[in-house]
Amino acid sequence: MRKIAPALVWPALFALAALGGAAFCDQILPQMNALFRMGMAIGSKMGGSFGTDLLVALFIFGKNLSVAVLCTAAGRPTRGAVPAVVCVANGVALGVLAGLLKQDIGLPYWRFALMLAPHGVIELPAIFWACTAGMGSVDLKTRIVNGLRAPAALLAAAAVVETWVSPVVGRMVVG
Repeated sequence: MRKIAPALVWPALFALAALGGAAFCDQILPQMNALFRMGMAIGSKMGGSFGTDLLVALFIFGKNLSVAVLCTAAGRPTRGAVPAVVCVANGVALGVLAGLLKQDIGLPYWRFALMLAPHGVIELPAIFWACTAGMGSVDLKTRIVNGLRAPAALLAAAAVVETWVSPVVGRMVVG
């Protein structure tokens, strides 16, 4: 149990931040406009040609892998501050987006979660795994090599699902 408890810190931070983001989306949104514009630009490219979608999948994988490397490399030296900031920032961003969709189009939170579920159930545990690996007491090289094997594979799978499956589910959920 002692090894499981620290691993639960990251999803708890993420979930609390998501709830806060949804609750205070009106106050947070003005600071996040540029981030959302970039995300919407990437999202608008999905569902195009296979070549474009492949580039989107590679971009998503590269971005998520860089976050996992950052959390794994900087976790212990920053006493968990970097993984905590990553989990909180991502939670707030998703919470704000959920709150915005609820306000603008009346999308219930459970439907928003359903849209993210296909890739989120793969991607989020991979990031949390990397955060936990980053807190290990072994040297940096060992943390990165051993701590990122499984998360990297999961993030590759999540990028494929996020590119080709989640948009289809999203269209079905939104209608």
